[in-house]
Amino acid sequence: MNKLLPILLLIFLSITVQSQESKFLRTFKVCSMSEVTILPANLLWSDMEYDYNPILGQQEEVWNYGYEQGVNVSIYSFLYGLRYNAYEQSDHLALGINVVPDIQLSTVVEAEGFLALNAPVYLSIDFGAGATNRSVKDYGGFIGFGYEYNLIPLIIFGASETDKRQSWLQPLLISGYRFWNKNDRLFEFAFKYGFGNKNLEPGDEQSSIFRAQSFQLSYGWFIGY
Repeated sequence: MNKLLPILLLIFLSITVQSQESKFLRTFKVCSMSEVTILPANLLWSDMEYDYNPILGQQEEVWNYGYEQGVNVSIYSFLYGLRYNAYEQSDHLALGINVVPDIQLSTVVEAEGFLALNAPVYLSIDFGAGATNRSVKDYGGFIGFGYEYNLIPLIIFGASETDKRQSWLQPLLISGYRFWNKNDRLFEFAFKYGFGNKNLEPGDEQSSIFRAQSFQLSYGWFIGY
């Protein structure tokens, strides 16, 4: 059920757009070779051996672990953003609730898989152009924080036990810049950083394993603005 929450929230917000159009804003954005995700570590094997402890004068159990960590590289990503302004302090300043599902045409290094899903839900402080549907500013931007759900890969080709689909939640930080282009469209550039855990076994520490992370640089425009 947790996996469906971002999608259900998006459907709910979409249904209510018609009744509260003035507080909803929508965007369409893409990433072109500008989205990379480091997956949590995947445990491959573990074994136990005994090691003599001279201080205690006895044998102790020592566990060893082997991990694999994949990297998802997106060739092209498509993002549909829906924002509801929960509070509008003025025409040029608002507090928004954002849902931005992201489908990635991607491949996973170290695993035989294709496609990925990233579904962020976050709060944002929006200012200037694009803050509300009534803003007349030429420039604007936003900062935000929240959580994102990742499901990688969507399609698995390999039959190996190590080719597994991974899903996890992690915090995110995001910021963006907006401006009107020559075609009278409000454009947006945004950078998002997500950061999770290493997913190591309890008590294990390995410097060669990175924490789960996502890096995304997107660009696009507002719909019907």
